[in-house]
Amino acid sequence: MRKLATGLLGTVALVAAAACSESTLAVDNSRNPDQSNVLGNPTSVEQLLQTGYQTIHRASHNTANSVTPQSEVLSLESYASVANFGMASRATLPRVAIANDRGNQSANENFYDFSNMQQSVTFIAHGVEALDDFVAKKSDILGSIGRTQRARAWGFLAIGIGYGNVSLTYDSAAIYKPHDTLDPLNAPPLLAYTAVNQVALDMLDSAIAIATAVPAAEVSNFASTDWIRGLTVSRDQFVQIAHSFKARFRAGVARSVAERKAVNWTQVIADVNAGITSDLVVTLSSPLGWRHGWIYQAYVYQGWHMQPQLMLAMADTSGAFAGWLNTAVNQRTPFLIVTPDQRFPSGDTRAAQQTASGNLPGASGKPYFRNRPTGEDTFGDGWANSYYDNYRFRQLSLNNADGAGPWPEMTVSEMRLLAAEGYFYANNFAAALPLINASRTANGLPALVAADNTTQVPGGAGCVPHVPTVSGGSYSTPCATMWEALKYEMRLETAFTGYNEWWVNGRGWGDLAEGTATQWPVPYQEMDARNHPFYNLGGVGLASGSPKGTYGY
Repeated sequence: MRKLATGLLGTVALVAAAACSESTLAVDNSRNPDQSNVLGNPTSVEQLLQTGYQTIHRASHNTANSVTPQSEVLSLESYASVANFGMASRATLPRVAIANDRGNQSANENFYDFSNMQQSVTFIAHGVEALDDFVAKKSDILGSIGRTQRARAWGFLAIGIGYGNVSLTYDSAAIYKPHDTLDPLNAPPLLAYTAVNQVALDMLDSAIAIATAVPAAEVSNFASTDWIRGLTVSRDQFVQIAHSFKARFRAGVARSVAERKAVNWTQVIADVNAGITSDLVVTLSSPLGWRHGWIYQAYVYQGWHMQPQLMLAMADTSGAFAGWLNTAVNQRTPFLIVTPDQRFPSGDTRAAQQTASGNLPGASGKPYFRNRPTGEDTFGDGWANSYYDNYRFRQLSLNNADGAGPWPEMTVSEMRLLAAEGYFYANNFAAALPLINASRTANGLPALVAADNTTQVPGGAGCVPHVPTVSGGSYSTPCATMWEALKYEMRLETAFTGYNEWWVNGRGWGDLAEGTATQWPVPYQEMDARNHPFYNLGGVGLASGSPKGTYGY
């Protein structure tokens, strides 16, 4: 007999053996009696589906023992000198492969997202099946068809987000959808990330179709504030959320520049236009089960996080960036980023910027980045050292006992800039222009005027961003054109939001440092359970590592 796979089948097997009879949900499952209790009661099934978004949030954000701290280091969104969560090994330049052997240093973190998202999605899929079984016996089991379909829609939304996140991260995964037939003795095959991504899109389409078909008179509110904590979601807003996740997943699944350009950008733009009109903000609270484990830990700062300058310093207008890049990598020292960009603290001295950083970001969330107090400097590799930390969500740090406060899972800026990217690939620069300008002008930068990709952004020597450009082994930092201005806006607007945003976008733009892994291997625990060989991904000079990036890093 083959061992059951640990990710998907760990949950599926608990109910599969009883799946052939009508009394499935009434069977006492001694291996997991709680599951039988949940699936055996219509109201409990409804609660399972309605809280599906929270379940996926926990699977992707609940703890720092996940891939997120590693992906942020890999994308140069963050840097850490501590070994926790695999960050120190991922921060190494030149890049090394993601090790996938038994007991590797990051084994638990690499497994967390894979296992928890697949198990959560499978359980939710069984919830959909259970509800459908009840409905087949009594159509108004929850009091109305509208209420039943509302629960189903939330279940399909959660399944779509869960598989979407898996498809962004791992090279392959197994799939279980509602009403799939299972072999309880054998794991479903591992499917390539493209196939997993398509399943995610299909599930989100199902969520949209189900929600749209619910008569308005039957459901006045499509969610209470605990389904996505802090939000009261109407049916129309639910549909918008599903469309926006479709846009994120369709664009983000690409592993290379070629794959990113080949994305169906017409559909991405359509989903953006049908998507959210305000930020999707979750009100976090640890006691209530809405955590963001990495943000809480990152804002301890010293050794855990600082913002490396390789990407961030594109904001600098002082001219120091080019000189810094032309210094030997491990002899580089931090320099002051002087910029008109209001997402940074203002000032021409470090003391002035420290004062401008304040004790906490203002009501607008600005500055996004702080110049930290001098006594908190904890430096590591020379190339990574800076005076700056991510600051936008400081109120969610460990300094807040409950870790409570608003955190954007998805922003309108992210969606708008995805549409701008689609227009850019279509050479429709006039359509992309206002979408890029929206966040530029909101943050004190002059609007782009020329609808082309040859004209430099306005500002002369004071332009933002400056783009690292290497020729003959020497760096210069000329003013950006539209494409680099778009990428700059996407980086700043998505920093520490969403799910592995910089890494996902960076691989599709060709911006990752040479040798950076563009996906995680299926964790060894799953491969072991399947009797499959282990394998590594990433590393300089290896086919699974990214080529030298756009900026010569």
